[in-house]
Amino acid sequence: MAGVLLGLHILISFALVVVVLLQSGKGGGLAGAFGGAGGVGAVFGGQTAADFLTKATRYLAVAFFLTSLVLAIVSRERVLGTVEGSLERRASTPAAQPVEQLPPGEVPEGLPGGPGDSPGTAGEPPGAEGELPPAPEGGLGREAGEEPE
Repeated sequence: MAGVLLGLHILISFALVVVVLLQSGKGGGLAGAFGGAGGVGAVFGGQTAADFLTKATRYLAVAFFLTSLVLAIVSRERVLGTVEGSLERRASTPAAQPVEQLPPGEVPEGLPGGPGDSPGTAGEPPGAEGELPPAPEGGLGREAGEEPE
């Protein structure tokens, strides 16, 4: 149903654009492009053309607003149905099991510093097993015996 209504809404939109562009305003509009003002008057009659286009604009505008309103209501129902469905699915699934709390200071097995970890490495960053290499003799970027600036 929503697809048919959307198609009707699009057709009404295009018809409304065409009817509005055909109306002659202060500048003549596009009505003059189709054989001048006399061409439209010859088909519909002078004042009759303006009355017809004015009424067509009015009816198409009302139809446009009504289809917009109905489409908004239909889409709202779809969204609410989706949200309600997901809430129902969420309520029907069992709650997550609580996580076992460890006493402070105890480390689970398999983590660094926990049971089964090699002794002496708990809390040390990777690569900290050995000693640091000695610093270069002159310091960083200076020649030996040079004074810093």
